[in-house]
Amino acid sequence: MYFVTNVACFFFGVVLPTCASILTIDTKSTEDETQWLMYWVVYAVYMSMEKLLFKAILYVPLYEEIKLVGIFWLIAPQTKGATLIYQSVIQPSVQHVIQMPVVQHYLKRLDHPLARQLSNRKANAKSK
Repeated sequence: MYFVTNVACFFFGVVLPTCASILTIDTKSTEDETQWLMYWVVYAVYMSMEKLLFKAILYVPLYEEIKLVGIFWLIAPQTKGATLIYQSVIQPSVQHVIQMPVVQHYLKRLDHPLARQLSNRKANAKSK
């Protein structure tokens, strides 16, 4: 059973979203692009956490089945799970990290576009 759910997780978690992302790029739909970008960010964070917690996850019964249900929830247009997780958890966390002086320092040193956006936001906030 592990093999079947593992393959299903790969198909619905990676293959199907990859195809949907490619179709979205080809159709130039910015709403769909944003939705799939949010999915990929959520999926990357999830996979990173899964790798870090691998030893503990081994002891969770039916983990792959639970993961598969979670993937369905993330990709389903009816639930917009990835959008919900991104907007309620990831985006606020990232905004907090971006405001850290050490992160801003390295963004500026790398001449990252995000550093210019932050500078523009601060300048606009001061002028108002």
